[in-house]
Amino acid sequence: MKKIIIVLLLISTSVFAGPIKLSQQIVCDDTKSIFEYFVEGEYQEVPFWSGFEDINKTSFVLLTNKKTGTWTMIQYNLKRACIIAVGDKWQPAVIESLKPS
Repeated sequence: MKKIIIVLLLISTSVFAGPIKLSQQIVCDDTKSIFEYFVEGEYQEVPFWSGFEDINKTSFVLLTNKKTGTWTMIQYNLKRACIIAVGDKWQPAVIESLKPS
């Protein structure tokens, strides 16, 4: 009975849970400097994925280094680039549960 109550509580709170807003400091600089730092500098990362966002006319790139596991997500245009997120231990995503059966 205790397990059923816990499950019901979890389900009911997840139904009423709304979106949350995360805040983080974003570092921006001229595009050339940002890419030189991550690609030619100490991280030696290479482009793994890129995409274009039409509303703000900006591009995104995910840089990775297979040897060290580091990654960097950058949003940029011709003049300005912003570091959206950085991390390590990257790996290809496998999302089995979203595949149609």
